[in-house]
This record gives sequence, C-alpha cells and structure tokens, in this order.
Amino acid sequence: MLHSNNFQVWDIEKASRKWVLEQDNSSYNCFVPFQDGHMMIAGTSSGTITFADLRNRYETFEWRLPNNQSGIPRTLCIDHGLNIIAVGQSSGYITLVDLHSGLLLHTWKAHDGSILNLQCYVMNDTHFIVSSSTDRLLCLWNISKPVPYLEKTFKGHREPIQSFDIHQNDLLSVAGHKIAAASLDSQESVVKLERMRLQKSSLKPNQLTTINILSIHQLILIGSEDGHIKCCF
Repeated sequence: MLHSNNFQVWDIEKASRKWVLEQDNSSYNCFVPFQDGHMMIAGTSSGTITFADLRNRYETFEWRLPNNQSGIPRTLCIDHGLNIIAVGQSSGYITLVDLHSGLLLHTWKAHDGSILNLQCYVMNDTHFIVSSSTDRLLCLWNISKPVPYLEKTFKGHREPIQSFDIHQNDLLSVAGHKIAAASLDSQESVVKLERMRLQKSSLKPNQLTTINILSIHQLILIGSEDGHIKCCF
C-alpha cells in the first residue's frame, strides 16, 4: 500500500500491518510486485525506480531515470518476456529500462498529458504497451521492434482515463462516470471507444477511479471516488 513517503505491507489474513518502508526526501508514486510478490519495484517523486526486498524488509538498490523531460514516475509495468520495465511519467513520456541492468533502452513522448496507467500486453507473440493519459487517449505501442511505435489510438472518452484493464483482446476503461470498451485486435489505426454508463440514477454519478477484470470469476470490479466498489457480471 502507498501512503505519502512510506510503503506499507499488510497481512491480509490478520488485517494487520507487517512493516513500513520509508523514503526520507521523496514519496512513492506507484509500484508493481516482482518475483512472485517477494520484491517490489516503485517509482518515487525524486525520479528514481526503487527495488525493495519484501521478505527481508529493505531497499536493495535504485536507478535514476533521465531527467531531461522533467517527469516523475506515475505508473509502472513489467514485460517479463522482454525483461523490460516500462515507466509512465507525468510529462507524458514512456521510458523503457532493462530489468536486470537498469540500462535505458528507449524514451519517447507518448501523450500530451500525464500518463495515468500502463499495462504490458502480448498478442500473437508481439509485445505491446497500452497507455492511458489525462489527454483522454488510450494508445497501443508496439515494443517488439528496435524502435517502439504507435500501433493504434483509442478515442471517445471526454475526461482523463483513470484506469483500464485487459482481458484477452478486450480493453475496458473508465473516465469520469463512464465505462468504455474496445477490441485491441481491431484493424483500424484509430478506434472509437464504445462508451456506456453503469446505471441510471437520479443522484449525481460518482467519478470512477479504477477497473479490474477478474477473468476466473467472470466479474468486473469498478471503484469510485465515494469508496464504493461495484461488481458487474
């Protein structure tokens, strides 16, 4: 769990906090589990990627991202097949870093706004990154080639895209109080999202903040700013 300048690890069975990892001069902005949950990789407000050993309760090392685009990490994802960490930054840049050496592989301007979410995705042995942003776009980037390039753009949201998830080739996203769906294997280079509302209500709809697909249970969980979680079949 992220909270300001500390990272909190909880025991979900006992509902108790196990330990806290702290940053002295910066805060944790995002994280992703690694090595079956035994390691954590986090992005910090000082522009670094930090590795932490969750079993032994200490930070192992950190890498500093290039600061020429003055963006801090907002979201992370790992492509285990290519051994790459993808970092989405507040400046709209995506940076690819070698998972084992920390070598900078690529960095490019992906969006006109801050990147809010990244996911790695593989289709027909081709590796992609899907990104969402405050510029209201979803983008599919091909990272299998020597130089990453834009494969598809998904348009239709009218507000910043807070979250998305992928199931097989289906892409679901939330922005404002709307959900939108699209197919990642569409033949179009610009794909129009199909927007929908969860339900009709006389009350002012709450902003949707996150979406997760539970493929095993065939459920979709949607979180909103009022603290509620909606379960959709």
